[in-house]
Amino acid sequence: MRKSTMRCPECAVKLSVSPDEAGKTGRCPRCGASIVITPDEAVFAVDTPLIPLIDGLLGRARLLQKWPEAFEAYLRVLARLGLVGMLMAGAVALLHMTVAAVRTDSMRAFLVGLGAALGAIVAHYIAARFITAARTLLRNNPREKATSEFMDCVGLVAMLGTVALTVFAIVEAVQAHSLLPLLWLALAVVVAHVMLCFLNPGETMNVRGTLHDATGGETALAIVRVVFRCALVLSPVLLALGVLVGTSAMIVVMVVGWLGGEMGTAAFELAGEVVLAAALAPLALYVAYIAVMWVVDFWSAVSQTMRNTGRMAR
Repeated sequence: MRKSTMRCPECAVKLSVSPDEAGKTGRCPRCGASIVITPDEAVFAVDTPLIPLIDGLLGRARLLQKWPEAFEAYLRVLARLGLVGMLMAGAVALLHMTVAAVRTDSMRAFLVGLGAALGAIVAHYIAARFITAARTLLRNNPREKATSEFMDCVGLVAMLGTVALTVFAIVEAVQAHSLLPLLWLALAVVVAHVMLCFLNPGETMNVRGTLHDATGGETALAIVRVVFRCALVLSPVLLALGVLVGTSAMIVVMVVGWLGGEMGTAAFELAGEVVLAAALAPLALYVAYIAVMWVVDFWSAVSQTMRNTGRMAR
């Protein structure tokens, strides 16, 4: 009997099925999830010798399925690093502006530094609350994921992008004899987290199962939802990277300014703006997610109403 393939909606493992099994239910031999064999997946499947190799590579990146709590603990560590780094940035700004006030005999510089330190405390509190709010929102609102094909392809592109950005950053750093190209390495870290999210959607974004009998519009809405859930998951990552990079730059500029006799105000302010942007990232992403999900849920309701009306008309 001719065999075809389909994927488990939970762990994405490839399963061998028969067209006669279309519509039946069973359990995945790998994760134990309940599976409904859909006719399209059972009857039509395209495969080449290269596809199983790529699937195997992507399967190795689904490492969070073995440690479902690891990612949550990892994000908690990143958030704490970012929050501590934010307070350090405030202290560095206060120290830097205090020295500037002494050198220039200007009280205004000290007040600016004091304002920056107080602002760091406020931003620290806001970031902590909205990171918690984001994780709570994702945990309490599970969603269906977009098609497995979309999730796998984004994961593959992100995997290749991570490798390419890492190699580019190292080569540029060696050739330029500068640490500036290593900013590409920070981008590679972000892209690597995107890969983890799309290849481990259940453990990272609380996205489980797949849409059944979905229209093109419903599939598009599911893709939008998954993309923005991924962005929300990345809040602690962006916070930690931005704050640590910005704070490190602030310290370097301050020390170099002291040794060279110049304060490097423009560079110091730029580094401070990086820290501020990273500190506000959790709030901005949370608000953006809420706004987009309102639109998505509205159109989902409209689409479902239209489908129900169509069924009633028939």
